[in-house]
Amino acid sequence: MNLQKVLACPACRKKLVEKGKGLQCNNCKKGYGVDRGVPLLIREVLKGEDQAVGSLRVGRWGKVLRDLFGAPQANLVRKPRIFGELIEGSKLTLNIGSSSEKKYERTVNLDLGAFPGVDVVGDGKKLPFKDRSFDLVLLESVLEHVDAPEEVLAEASRVLKKGGKIYVSIPFMFVFHGSPNDFGRLTREGLRARLERAGFSVRDRGLLSGPGSTLSQTLRYFFATLLCFGSQTLYSVWLHVFGWLTFWIRYFDLVLSGLGNAHVMGNVGYVVGVKK
Repeated sequence: MNLQKVLACPACRKKLVEKGKGLQCNNCKKGYGVDRGVPLLIREVLKGEDQAVGSLRVGRWGKVLRDLFGAPQANLVRKPRIFGELIEGSKLTLNIGSSSEKKYERTVNLDLGAFPGVDVVGDGKKLPFKDRSFDLVLLESVLEHVDAPEEVLAEASRVLKKGGKIYVSIPFMFVFHGSPNDFGRLTREGLRARLERAGFSVRDRGLLSGPGSTLSQTLRYFFATLLCFGSQTLYSVWLHVFGWLTFWIRYFDLVLSGLGNAHVMGNVGYVVGVKK
């Protein structure tokens, strides 16, 4: 994969060229660094200790307990069949907010920090790519961590080819989880409206985890809060205890998620859009 073909200055969207050990915009002459082959196309790079993607910030003992006795995840996430079709049918995919996992082939991973597996460090609100560069954009549990999701969706539309697709997953009835911030939730109607305003038509939508996962997670955090008496250490302990005691409830999703009203108590939902 030749990243240079799709990279662009995030400030003016013009071509970037190599200059010394970094990159420079042909137009505005703004310079950017490169760290171990990863372009740093952002004003402030997030450090590893600042990121907590998909997890709550816990104390030192909480981390020890999590590593030793970590309970199964409280939500039962199942990718829809259409997800595999999207990945297979894409010649070049952009994964925004990828974190440190390199999950998919023919994919450019973008995140705020130069973590292992990240190809480009950049901001989803100012994507450092040329117009119409990608066939597919992924936003997996990202929009709730962004203060201006409309800007991210508008940028995703810009870098997608006409007819390109976007896959967005976002929690609904889900506990607060800073990564490093958590700004909000969207109903499936709210997410559909945001996509349509960004120039997409909705092709498919559904639940990744449903009412069983919502109840399992809610009980886990409710009892941990009730019994910790304000102690962060006790809170971490009880989270693990009730994680084990309640994880089985999530398997009700295997039946409930296919029912018509499951979205009313949905845990995590998804929408697939097509650029008009």
